[in-house]
Amino acid sequence: MVVSANGYVVVKSGGATASSPDPNAVSPARADSVVCPGQQLEVGRNSRAAIYLSNNSFVRLSENTVMSFPATQNEGSFWVELKQGVSHFISRITLRFGVKTAYTNAVVDGTEFLVSAHSDRTQVSVVEGSVSVTIGQQGIQVPVAAGEGVVVDGSPQFKRIQLSATESVDWAVYFPPLVVVDELTTSQHSTALQQAKQHLSQSRPDLAIQTLEAITEPDSAIAVALAASYLSVGHVARAEQAISQVQSAQAQALRSLMAVLTNQPQQAVAIAAGSEARTLSQHLARSYAYQANLEMPRALQAAREASAQYPDQSAAWVRLSELQVAMGDVGAAADSIAKARQLTPQDPAVLVQSAYVDLFNNRFQEAEAQFRQAIARHSEDPQARLGLGLVLLRQGDLEAGRKQLEFAVSLDPARSVLRSYLGRAYFEEKRDDEASVQWALAKQLDPEDPTAYFYEGVRKLYSNDPIAAIEELEKSRQLNDERALYRSETLLQSDEASRSAVLARAYDEVGYDHEVLREGRRSLKKDPTNSDGHRLLADDYRDNSRYESARGSETLQSQLLQPLTAFPLQPQLSETGISYVEGTGPQKPGYNEFHSLFTRDGPYGAVNGFVGSDGTWADDLVGSFIAGPLAISLGQYHFESDGWRDNTSQEQDIYDAFVQWQATDKLSMQAEYRSLSWDFGDLTPELQSTSGENEGERLDRKTSRFGLNYQFSTKDVILLSLSNRELDDNTDSSLSFLSREERNESELDSVELQYIKVLHRHKLIVGASYFELEDSIDIWDSASAPAMPGVTAVFDRQNDTSTSPEVVNVYAYYSYVFSNFEIDFGLTYAELGREINAQVDQSFLFVDANGSVVGSIPQPSGSDSMNSDVEKLSPKIGLSWVSNPIEFKFAAYRGFRYLPKLDQSIEPTLFSGFYQLFDDPLASTSETIAAELNYSSADNWVSGISVLRRFVDYDEIYLSPAIALEHENIEFDENLANLYFVITPVQALSLSAQLDWERRDYEDFGFAVSRVDFIDLYSVPIAINLFNAQKTSFKIEQVYYKQRYKENDFTSMTEDNTWVTNMSIRRTFEGLRGDVSFGVRNLLDEKTEFVNFDASTLQFYPSRFWYAAVNINL
Repeated sequence: MVVSANGYVVVKSGGATASSPDPNAVSPARADSVVCPGQQLEVGRNSRAAIYLSNNSFVRLSENTVMSFPATQNEGSFWVELKQGVSHFISRITLRFGVKTAYTNAVVDGTEFLVSAHSDRTQVSVVEGSVSVTIGQQGIQVPVAAGEGVVVDGSPQFKRIQLSATESVDWAVYFPPLVVVDELTTSQHSTALQQAKQHLSQSRPDLAIQTLEAITEPDSAIAVALAASYLSVGHVARAEQAISQVQSAQAQALRSLMAVLTNQPQQAVAIAAGSEARTLSQHLARSYAYQANLEMPRALQAAREASAQYPDQSAAWVRLSELQVAMGDVGAAADSIAKARQLTPQDPAVLVQSAYVDLFNNRFQEAEAQFRQAIARHSEDPQARLGLGLVLLRQGDLEAGRKQLEFAVSLDPARSVLRSYLGRAYFEEKRDDEASVQWALAKQLDPEDPTAYFYEGVRKLYSNDPIAAIEELEKSRQLNDERALYRSETLLQSDEASRSAVLARAYDEVGYDHEVLREGRRSLKKDPTNSDGHRLLADDYRDNSRYESARGSETLQSQLLQPLTAFPLQPQLSETGISYVEGTGPQKPGYNEFHSLFTRDGPYGAVNGFVGSDGTWADDLVGSFIAGPLAISLGQYHFESDGWRDNTSQEQDIYDAFVQWQATDKLSMQAEYRSLSWDFGDLTPELQSTSGENEGERLDRKTSRFGLNYQFSTKDVILLSLSNRELDDNTDSSLSFLSREERNESELDSVELQYIKVLHRHKLIVGASYFELEDSIDIWDSASAPAMPGVTAVFDRQNDTSTSPEVVNVYAYYSYVFSNFEIDFGLTYAELGREINAQVDQSFLFVDANGSVVGSIPQPSGSDSMNSDVEKLSPKIGLSWVSNPIEFKFAAYRGFRYLPKLDQSIEPTLFSGFYQLFDDPLASTSETIAAELNYSSADNWVSGISVLRRFVDYDEIYLSPAIALEHENIEFDENLANLYFVITPVQALSLSAQLDWERRDYEDFGFAVSRVDFIDLYSVPIAINLFNAQKTSFKIEQVYYKQRYKENDFTSMTEDNTWVTNMSIRRTFEGLRGDVSFGVRNLLDEKTEFVNFDASTLQFYPSRFWYAAVNINL
């Protein structure tokens, strides 16, 4: 099938056939024409063509090429004969494929090569893969590898040569000549010039060149038209020669454009800016030159000037629209291309750009129709094929979309971005090796483009090679600014944020835990609207119950900012407060956290399963569907376990429904409903003060929310979050002759609004929140014991407490970057008003065997109420300094806990790179000083130290024995410190060690509701991670724990220490996005219960725990 024909391209019959009785029939080849066996394809002088073969190969034919297709083929093979000329082959072999010339037979063992057939020699050049060349009658077999070529002249001898990535395909460069030719005029040769323009508009550059070459005394207009025509068929040297003596405005414009095409951006700018722009072509050339030289604002300004001075020229509006898209302003781009459509609605360039604007606005059918129209009118434009491929991929037709990308590459094989996109398509088809080849070629073609490095890093991460992935991803981030050729400064910051987010995933695999957090911080520093960066922080918070609210808040922000996605979060990741052992709360996300590189219409699924000791098993299932601008998903999570001791069993069920609608390119809306049901026993650590036995609890929580994300521009974003949460928590417990029933019902409504402004050196986040909570706790205590023979003493108490907090919170965060120094400011103001009501009814009765009351002891009963109003102003300042390889940060800030416990907010959880949202009691004030020093060595090791000191105080409101609501000020100070070291001595090995220290000390315990008044914790994890080429990884970890804590004034100090061993092995699936893992935690079966920072959960599972897990992304 003919993909494109530019110039004289014909099909000749090789003899009489049923379809062509005339054995000498000649028919012009057009796009989608079919070439049959026994026929011959001829490409004339100053012409080019591209064809697709039935064996899934793509061929680009240069001028003066003749290729014949045998009438019969041997079974299991496919041959073509190149009689003369140059052909570039991209072969995805389905049959044995060979190319025959006068001097050689080339049999394909690889995927991309060129064959040049001349009267006196044949050259075979291999771009990637390998080709086996058989020389003449001698039958000499010569293997030719990637980057090599052989030249054969008919003798037994041959010459082997080395090739660059592009030297053999320079003739395939794409250039639309009418950009320059349309504005040319000449009085002397006007008829010839008009004929040339007509020929060029009909894709006949050969006839245009023939017409222009026939002029014996050409003027400057004819010379420029001839040069542009030469350039349209890849003759750069001929084009340069044609205008070598011409100094007209159009000649200068064309010289600048040629410098852009040949990757000489500085020369292009020098030429374009060397004289005043007097013509449309000069304005356009200047715009392209500035873009090539990474000066996007100046490129946009040049396009604006062109459209202002030449409003009746569609080319000016097309160019302006292209740059507005590159700057992220799709709305303005739509307005510009609409003006171009009014002028020349059928112009191929107008159709292509209009289709891209439709694609970005989720109008996929309209985009597809316009891309097809553009291809029908001008089949050689690779940009049209790229766009058609993208829109077909987006609509779920992966094979058809990938084929269009292959067409685009065959039309312009030296363009790296096309290689990168084609690699993405292969990656989607699980053809990772072919994807890697395309990305390697893209790196050769443009070593400064970070795209191929980024995708190759993702591929290596999937392939269980995270250390190599880190190298690729770090290189991608270093090169990110080179994408200024295509992207605005703000979009580049977003790109770098995404690269940092994926790099952090690789760090996580290797064991660089602190680098994960650093990259998450870096991601949000570059772009606070980057959803991947927020997701990173959410996952970083996952293993520490101290930051449950922070984790939920980052998860919420990630969802609000995410683009339309087929892979929403697993249901358990949005829930807070469901962990019971540090690091074993919501399961580690599976492979669906790496969303599809291409979002496509259609169904998706993710399956994760987990089974372990003590009757433990879990599963989460997520099914989703994308249809144009709409994404819908349903998720289910189940977890149950018998526990490590009596009364530690539990069962969780979470259901989630999520819908997201991309209403326009600027507006996205989403809604979610989530429910949690959790039955569990006593999961808290056993301390000296036993609180009860036979405890059982049932927690039901339902959450409904609505979110809105509106992007005024790439620099301005508004977020709106509305949510409702209903909670019903029932607890039963007993201790000897005492029993208690407790019921907690609450409903929380919240409204939050946030504005984010992102500039190159400035970041501004301002927002306001309103929370309204209705909370009631009803407690029934009862006790009975024999008082005397036949008489029982019965005590009953009912305590009903209701609280109605209302919170208004406003905040502003601003940061400014001075090259390697950054300063951060923050200011928050919160008002919290609470009305607390308490009602107590109690009795002490003596009851006989018949149930009659025979006596009583009066007990105080009654009610009380209290109003508590708090206003807090919290200033913050932070400094950071980076001078590779050193990074230093310092911050001092005040915080106020206005969130109800375990709830979410869209206010930033970090300030200047430090945690600021802790799960402290409601209305608590904290003052924090923090510092951190990190060092990244060029010898593959990193180390660092961080310290944080907090002073916290709050009023504990309690009910006194006299049935009066009172409050007591509680103060405690907290110290956190961390020291770490990680090294990767070889490609497949990483070693890490760190020291963590936490200490919390209450000054006055009083009536405070807490489990301990002093706690001092140390942990020293030492880990070895191994990775191999068979997609298997192994980890062994030895952790030293030490704890010291004191519950109250009546208990002694508890002190324990131990070593815990953890081991795991993971295997990544072949041909699937997923893995299976096996492991054991606490291998030596340590039974002592080591507590966390407030003794509410455990630091590790206090029993040997075997497990297996599987994650599959469908």
